[in-house]
Amino acid sequence: MEDVEACAAHLGVDVTTAVVERIAREHLLAVASSVPLTDRPPSGAHEPLG
Repeated sequence: MEDVEACAAHLGVDVTTAVVERIAREHLLAVASSVPLTDRPPSGAHEPLG
């Protein structure tokens, strides 16, 4: 939670318990719903042309 607090303060957001909880929850939801890096093609890689 300290990293979320520091991030919010860096962005100039008023650091309250509710704000920190919401940012942390949104971050966890984004991580949970993202595609794992191992399933992504390497950066700059292109699909083979058919």
